[in-house]
Amino acid sequence: MKTCPAQAGLYKSRKRRRKAQSMPDFRRKNIRLPAAQYIGRKWYFLTTMVVEGRQRRFFNSSRVAENLSLLTEQAQSGNFSISAYCFMPDHLHLLTNGTEEESDLLKFADAFKQDSAFDFKQQSQQRLWQKKFHDHILRSNESWESIACYIWMNPVRKGLCKRPQDWPHSGSFTVDWRRLLTLGIDTWVPPWKREALLQRRPSGRQVLVFRRYEAIDGSPRDGARLKPASTKDEFTTP
Repeated sequence: MKTCPAQAGLYKSRKRRRKAQSMPDFRRKNIRLPAAQYIGRKWYFLTTMVVEGRQRRFFNSSRVAENLSLLTEQAQSGNFSISAYCFMPDHLHLLTNGTEEESDLLKFADAFKQDSAFDFKQQSQQRLWQKKFHDHILRSNESWESIACYIWMNPVRKGLCKRPQDWPHSGSFTVDWRRLLTLGIDTWVPPWKREALLQRRPSGRQVLVFRRYEAIDGSPRDGARLKPASTKDEFTTP
């Protein structure tokens, strides 16, 4: 049985419409603030520079060393200080701050990603980074020391090591980070994770629960194992 051209066209039109309705919406969300917000003497937590395809590129110590060297060069030329870093197998955490009024985070981050991606592609013919990265500009009530400890604890949270000091791809350009981990600094809770920590009380109040970490052995010189303290800090939300 033959189908007339008009019926065939209607069938194809309906098929395209059904296919379009079933396809996910891949429009990219703009995750960046206006560019002017990233200039000056501000502190930033780069919440992640994610490896393309979540490939585990940074289990290779020599590759981490190469990227660390490029990070040092770009930080110096872009007038940025790196107070904490942690190369995880498939992403990178950074805590950085501009040291001059003209320090530009977006230029610094893009320059580092471009240089490291170029070197990696020369070696492997593959892409290293995803196109975008997530960032958080520190607020006046956020301690950079707490955020630094949060970064260094990441391998422990992921089960890659028992002590943050044991992860070979963490560090700081500015402080003795192993000593800082022994000082019992309050752990930071990222704003995007606070919803998961909201707990309901019988009174109907919502409270945020923050755990402290305390040293249970070791010294500032050789490091210490950390455990959640027995007390929690609770803050009533509006």
